Amino acid sequence: ARDTIYACLLLDVLANMLVMPVMPFFVRHVGGEEADIGLIFSLFAITSCASNLWMGALSDCVGRMPMMVTGMMGSAIGLFLSALSPGVYFLAFSQIVRGCFAAVDSLALGFIADVVPRKDRAKAFGDVGTIRMAVMAFAPPCANARACTHVGQLSCCAWMCANAAW
Repeated sequence: ARDTIYACLLLDVLANMLVMPVMPFFVRHVGGEEADIGLIFSLFAITSCASNLWMGALSDCVGRMPMMVTGMMGSAIGLFLSALSPGVYFLAFSQIVRGCFAAVDSLALGFIADVVPRKDRAKAFGDVGTIRMAVMAFAPPCANARACTHVGQLSCCAWMCANAAW
């Protein structure tokens, strides 16, 4: 079960770290301006905070794993919508959808606290931190905006993350 949680966490952080560096270019590509970039990041962050509340409470009733699956599917749908965005308003909507299901990280920590024996918990939480930092170190260079621009597909990172999460 712990490996499944780590895999979900890896995919979730990977999706965020691959999309973030490309998002400013993608916003401009769909007709947005500099102010829209900040707004889109803020919409995702605000809805992410809210998703921690509703998904955490619901996971106490139905279980952590069903909510993690819901979070991964919701994130994939948001990424698919991002990749298909014809304009900046649709891109903003896609980030709201993605943010509404962005509690996978918190659910993973809750799952570890529930399942891992007390003596192994510190190591498990350390593993979570290691996964996050490793992905944060190596994913952004992989999201090479210039490569995406040359191909003419700024949405390539969103497609890749959505397919992995699905």
